[in-house]
Amino acid sequence: MRPTGQGGDRLTQVRRSRGIALILALIILALMVVLVGQLAYTSKVDLQVARNGRDGQEGLYACWGGVEVAKALLLDDKQRTKHDGFADRWARLTKPVKVGEIPVTLVIEDEERKLNLLLLRSPTEAYKKWGRGVLERLVVACREGTEDEKEPPASTLAESLATWIEEGKSPGTLDVGEDESPKDGAEAIPPLSLGEFLLVKGITPLVLWGPPPKPRTAEEEEKAREEALDPKKVLEGLKSEAKKEARGLAPYLTLWSNGRINANTADPIVLKALSPNMSDETVQAIVSRRAPGGGPAGPDEGGDSSGSATEAAAEGVGPKDSAFTSVDQLKDVPGMQNLGENQSVYDETKGYLAIRSTAFRVTVTATVQRVTRSVEVVLRRSAGEFAVLWYKER
Repeated sequence: MRPTGQGGDRLTQVRRSRGIALILALIILALMVVLVGQLAYTSKVDLQVARNGRDGQEGLYACWGGVEVAKALLLDDKQRTKHDGFADRWARLTKPVKVGEIPVTLVIEDEERKLNLLLLRSPTEAYKKWGRGVLERLVVACREGTEDEKEPPASTLAESLATWIEEGKSPGTLDVGEDESPKDGAEAIPPLSLGEFLLVKGITPLVLWGPPPKPRTAEEEEKAREEALDPKKVLEGLKSEAKKEARGLAPYLTLWSNGRINANTADPIVLKALSPNMSDETVQAIVSRRAPGGGPAGPDEGGDSSGSATEAAAEGVGPKDSAFTSVDQLKDVPGMQNLGENQSVYDETKGYLAIRSTAFRVTVTATVQRVTRSVEVVLRRSAGEFAVLWYKER
């Protein structure tokens, strides 16, 4: 039976009080659980952030260690040979190099394989004229067959870019079509990065950098590297590929080289642009002659490989070095001596060619746990020393 009367009312009130207390206790307990859970999650996130920061610093230090490995490779190469080519150890890096316990990926590219746009500001008129001609042919080659009706013609783009460089415009002061004459007393400021050329009207990211690269596997990268050394593939690319898809200008331009172009490493498109009389077949012959194992070895090939500080970065002796060991050897390439009237492609280009590089772009990437860091550095190699011309950390 349920209690009645005054006693029953008191019992009901007690039960209600106990129910309210239980509800409050459950609410407080739920809040405590939420707070503790949030605190645990925040602590976990903070711990992961701290770990990422630590791993990022380790990766960054490993990248700079990789730069030192690159310096050792380049210095070792300078002591071994008097030229730079694709058979050199710095050009054959395919496997990661360990810096301490961290594997890093090294990519070394010489800047002398590209056209230095600062030639257009040279006080020597012959260099300026030649550099402008090469630039025009490069722009035409990169835009050939892919020009949009809304875009300026390739010749106009080349003219605008050359004018911008020659007049030394400071960033943001030039718009093609307006008055392009330097202001009185204005200082000629050289460009500090290729990205500044986006300030020139008509030079878009697509024109400068090209379409976004398609992701490639390690096997596809290796295949592309082999095709770049295959003379037949080079000739096919010169005759057909350039007319099918757009190329960016940036891979063929630099601001850091000594001005001469290394005939041993120059891209076929750059070789083709060296002279209006350079034929596809002559470019193919140059690529065939300089390819590792493709021609007679140079007199300074080889050397003692024992005890080298760079053995861990390049395995084995490598292919026979058939690079040009002097610019004069280009005279023997078919097509370099055929213009008549005491003129030849060799005569047109010999003053602007080299077989040794001085500036190198080193890209080092390291991954520690979940964090990937990279360092990109442009080095100038001199007698036993290196100068850092530019760098960027990512």
